Amino acid sequence: MARKAEGPTLQRDPRTGKLIAQFRIAGRKFRRSTGCTDKAEAKVEAHRIYQEEVARATRKVSGNPILAELFDQWLDDIDGTVSERYWTTQARRAAVLAERFHSLSDVTPKAVRDFIKERLKEVTATTVRRDLVPLRECLRWAFDEGRIEEPVFIPLPKKRARGTRALDTRRVGLTDTQVESLLRLLPERTRSGHPIRALFTVAWDTGLRHDGIFRLEAGRHFRTGRRILHVTKDIDKNGYERDLPLTDRAYEALAAQGVEVGPIFQRWDYRKPLRTAAKALGLDPDDLKSLDMRDFRHAATDDGARKSGHLSGLAYMAGHTDKHTTSRYIHPQIDDAREVLNKRFPSNGTPSGTRTGGNGGDQ
Repeated sequence: MARKAEGPTLQRDPRTGKLIAQFRIAGRKFRRSTGCTDKAEAKVEAHRIYQEEVARATRKVSGNPILAELFDQWLDDIDGTVSERYWTTQARRAAVLAERFHSLSDVTPKAVRDFIKERLKEVTATTVRRDLVPLRECLRWAFDEGRIEEPVFIPLPKKRARGTRALDTRRVGLTDTQVESLLRLLPERTRSGHPIRALFTVAWDTGLRHDGIFRLEAGRHFRTGRRILHVTKDIDKNGYERDLPLTDRAYEALAAQGVEVGPIFQRWDYRKPLRTAAKALGLDPDDLKSLDMRDFRHAATDDGARKSGHLSGLAYMAGHTDKHTTSRYIHPQIDDAREVLNKRFPSNGTPSGTRTGGNGGDQ
């Protein structure tokens, strides 16, 4: 039995003084700004917002619905009934599929097979099957709920299909100079309007995991006027709640999104514009195939280690509860070895106090 909608209540935003409408529909929480400071006016606006959302959530979809909207409704419906990790994974995959298939009419067997062929050139057949899970589950749910009139057939890779196994799954080692150059080469926004430069500026300056960045919310994790990012347990892989200082440009990148309440960055497939910028920078062609936001996290931790040597601070920023984990993110280079030798042996000769032989020789 479907869960009933709960009418709106009002809460004043202490930062702006404006009233926020809060309500639930089918178990999903909504927070919408009324734009009003007067309580009577806010009640009218809250009722209008509420009625619009109820109509949107309960109407029977027909014709040619937008796939992204169906994905949102499906994800709302399963939220709380599946693990957080599963929900996040399906949301990420759904965002990629919504970029490929705009509306229901685009989801034809031929179009899906074309998608499968393209993906098999990049990843294994197992990965492609996983990529299609949200599409299959969402459209099955939409038919069962009466959101679409007919079931949709979604083909899968053939049993004999193997796909392409990544030849090089190692991390892409980026220097601080390369990262800064990449940030300058990235457009401020992609063609579809996503703030890619701001996204990677935050990724580089904070060293946060990519999933955590996409789950940052204004009003909860970030507030205008505070140069602190509050990382809550639910957006951190290790459940490590902490406050992170923000650089000036990371703060500006977050504030520039103009979000008062709710997610700051929407999920989308950023890899193509990132790799286009990396290609212009002259990165190795093999590295281009696997470059993603995780490499920025590795590079940020590596850069912090080389410049500060503060392992505890690095572990705190990275969200590691075990410093041994932090040490695995550090990738020394030959220049580091030279620096150690130069500090040990400033004259580049044998120190006068060096012991030779004896019981300590094998230690």
